[in-house]
Amino acid sequence: MGRKSTNPVEKMFFLYNISTNSCICQVSRCASSIKGRHSATLERHVQRIHPKQYEELQERKKMSNEVETPENEDPTSSSTKQASINTMKHFNLTTVKKTIRVNMEYQDLLDGCTEMVTNNGRPFCAVDDSGFRKIINPLLTQFGPEYTINVKNVKENIVTKGNQIIKNISEDVKGKLLSLKLDCVTRQNRSILGINVQYMDNNDYVVLKTLAMTQIDVKHTSENLKHAVCEVLKKFKISKNQIFSITCDNANNLIKLTRILREPDAIDYTYSESDDSESDIDIDNVDANDVTDGEPDSSQEMETSILEDVMLEALAPDSEPLTKCIRCSAHTVQCCVIDALKIESVQELLKKVKSIVKKLRTRTFMVKLKKKGLKMPKIDIEPRWNTSYDMLDRFLEHKTFCKNKEDKYPELKLDECDWIAVLGIVKALKPVKIATMELQGRTVNLRTFYSVWCKLRESLVLETSDLAMSMLNQMNKRHTMYLDPSYQGILTVDAKQQAKLHLAKTWKLLGHLNTNVIPAHVETINNQNLSDDDLDITDSFESFLRSHSSTPTATTSNPSAPSIETILEQYDRVPYQSYKLDIMKYWTTNKHIMPELYELAKVLMAIPATQVSVERCFSGLKFILSDLRSTMSKDLVEHIMVIRGNNKL
Repeated sequence: MGRKSTNPVEKMFFLYNISTNSCICQVSRCASSIKGRHSATLERHVQRIHPKQYEELQERKKMSNEVETPENEDPTSSSTKQASINTMKHFNLTTVKKTIRVNMEYQDLLDGCTEMVTNNGRPFCAVDDSGFRKIINPLLTQFGPEYTINVKNVKENIVTKGNQIIKNISEDVKGKLLSLKLDCVTRQNRSILGINVQYMDNNDYVVLKTLAMTQIDVKHTSENLKHAVCEVLKKFKISKNQIFSITCDNANNLIKLTRILREPDAIDYTYSESDDSESDIDIDNVDANDVTDGEPDSSQEMETSILEDVMLEALAPDSEPLTKCIRCSAHTVQCCVIDALKIESVQELLKKVKSIVKKLRTRTFMVKLKKKGLKMPKIDIEPRWNTSYDMLDRFLEHKTFCKNKEDKYPELKLDECDWIAVLGIVKALKPVKIATMELQGRTVNLRTFYSVWCKLRESLVLETSDLAMSMLNQMNKRHTMYLDPSYQGILTVDAKQQAKLHLAKTWKLLGHLNTNVIPAHVETINNQNLSDDDLDITDSFESFLRSHSSTPTATTSNPSAPSIETILEQYDRVPYQSYKLDIMKYWTTNKHIMPELYELAKVLMAIPATQVSVERCFSGLKFILSDLRSTMSKDLVEHIMVIRGNNKL
């Protein structure tokens, strides 16, 4: 559709005939017929044949240009633009810029720039970028010439904020029993030791803090590594008696790192400059992914048996220690699967499938798969078993495609028995995959792990494949907890006795650390037992736990203020509770009835079952210590990671 005509020539002197597509001149004694209705053609006719009428036309056009543009007319039309031009000739217009006032303090602006280069991971040079300066320079002008923001004072603010976080954490952990998480990694040729701490606050919430991402840039002797760990504890004013558990995976580097802490001088936070050649280790090439998914060394099982004793000697050599070393449950599950996948038949099948997948990932077959609406095949990465599961699971989606093409492309052929075996492996690995995802939580405790572990065993029992049976054989260990009414019933008599002794020692240690801990006493325990109607009878795991629970006996108050041992004996008769119960909600409800056990539960339920949070810090470290930021000093990197790890300024 053409533009709207603004020339009045047709309306004044012509009559348009739509059937003949012609305009008939209406001037007296003319009656000329002009093809079409173009204004320029009609105007030329009037100019040549009717000069008097042409003068009238020009007068009308002049008047039209002086008329204001109607509200409903398009402001971008040529007539509107022309009218605007004519109007502007008579006026001097001044453009007024809109300005705003911002209610902001200088420190807020500096903190925002600090957050940009820490939590957001922007490079320091972004502070001096021309576009960014256009934003902040007008703000700085309002503060005055003495206020500036540059790379230097942003770095100084990072150190200030990092030290403030360290001070706050030191005050928060004072007098508490703590659980540590340890792991190590290499980034940009720097060896980094990551340390997290986990505990429960006064509001019964599990708190996870990053203590350090400390760089080890000296020779890796036992004294130097010991010094690195002890310096971190000293910085946060954490004493040896506060370390209740240490969670790490069972990689060789961390076992060796733990072993060198057995020297008694570790507790004095001092170190010797002498080298210990026998304890010299190299962790330069250790990566977080290798630690998580790597295959354990054959000697690790024997070394793990002495791991706990090593940590105990390191942290409390002069007294009977309580510190327990926890093997990362996520890593333990990985090891079970990796060992199970060593079955020769499974390995042969994986090789066959991988060969076909490589063919399917070529350009020839990728085009055909795309036309069929199928997804791209995945290929596994050794030794990460979860990638093998993903490869097989996606490969099953391509079964019909491979079957239809195997006559033309023999390299895609797989026997039917192999297809059945692939399906069996996927079914066996699926519950493990689900369990692994559940163990990736930020603060997974031993209770959560034990529930996941037992349900995983139950799922594997239902599978009949060799792989499922092999994984069951690898899962020959389990965790037990005395202060959890859901699992207490399945403990043996010896296990209960060991738990009571350990809890009694823990209570005494709590009394030494915190003078505000209430004295041991016992009252009537309000047994909040769930009725049979409240339990899910269709849950086989629930039925298993309930079948092992014993009938509770009434607990009476003892006016003579019995010892913690007596209180633990009384707790041995609490009724069964569903494993789906929020355990800390249970203890919060009973904290005035069983205050001693409530304090113990806060310690035990905060013990981490995994050190996944440290690996997540390593992921952030990879983001901060990138190729373009590899020259940052180790102190600056550590302060940035303290801010990022604790997610606040």
